[in-house]
Amino acid sequence: MATRTLGQDNLDKILRAELEKYGLTVELGVELRTLEDRGDQVNVSLQKADGEVEDATYAYVIGADGAKSTVRKQLGLSFMGETVGQKTIVGDVIIDGLNDDVSNIIEPFSTI
Repeated sequence: MATRTLGQDNLDKILRAELEKYGLTVELGVELRTLEDRGDQVNVSLQKADGEVEDATYAYVIGADGAKSTVRKQLGLSFMGETVGQKTIVGDVIIDGLNDDVSNIIEPFSTI
């Protein structure tokens, strides 16, 4: 079996192309300033890279911005996990001989 890799830059292009099919785009350099959950809608204030502030209302907001999540902090939610000081790689791989019925963790971790 040949090894195939897909770098984040290519994955990013694929995901953006899929979003564009639905008329959606990703804006970089936009910072969430405030968030107000109104139950049936979310009001946000966004600051763009050029300093322009945009107020908007959405049906929902997804906080996918990591352990120091601004969305989570704005909602007053705590971070119950932990952060680690190591770099990791996550991948979907096929390895002959592993049991498909259970999760497998291969240790020790190695650095590249």
